[in-house]
Amino acid sequence: MKTALDFYRGQLLRETPSGPVADAGPVTLGMRLTSSKFPNAYEPVLYGRGTWLIHMLRTMLREASGGKDDRLFFSALKSLLAQSPNHKISTHDLELAFEKVMPASLAYEGQHNLDWFFDSWVNGTSVPHFALDGVRITPAGKKVRIRGTVRETHAANHMVTAIPVYAVNSQSRSSFLAFVFVDDPSTSFTLTAPAGTRNLLLDPGNTVLRR
Repeated sequence: MKTALDFYRGQLLRETPSGPVADAGPVTLGMRLTSSKFPNAYEPVLYGRGTWLIHMLRTMLREASGGKDDRLFFSALKSLLAQSPNHKISTHDLELAFEKVMPASLAYEGQHNLDWFFDSWVNGTSVPHFALDGVRITPAGKKVRIRGTVRETHAANHMVTAIPVYAVNSQSRSSFLAFVFVDDPSTSFTLTAPAGTRNLLLDPGNTVLRR
């Protein structure tokens, strides 16, 4: 899986005279991805980015539900297929199916929907870059308070990404802490973590399509 995802990312970021292949258009264009500017974009975008998008949905649901299994992901797929006996599934159908099982931690600005993901990622073309900056850890009772900033580049305006942040303890063991919704070139955050947290990692499993 990792080999395939790395290959697809490389294909999307491959430079052409018209820019990186990812700029050819969103996956929703389908056959229209093939154009005079990007004559070979169909497979890298439709299959490459498309595979990444499904992988991102799967891993987001897994982390948001405790990181133990893909129960929510497969529940959404089964529900989607059961409601589509003719096997014709729209992008909106897909979004609704995943919204039915999404945990509260994936709700952007308190809205229980995945509009942010489908608008930014399914209907978008960006392959952004993210980096942690200015992380500060201070005691807060029996826990610690962590402040920091996520820097974002190569992203479209108004793009929203749920970046998984992991806490690292004194034994160098990491565990999922929270999602930070990055919606600006500079997104500040404040999180509460277990006592003994020594550091933070940004998406250590490379579950987000990024540079």
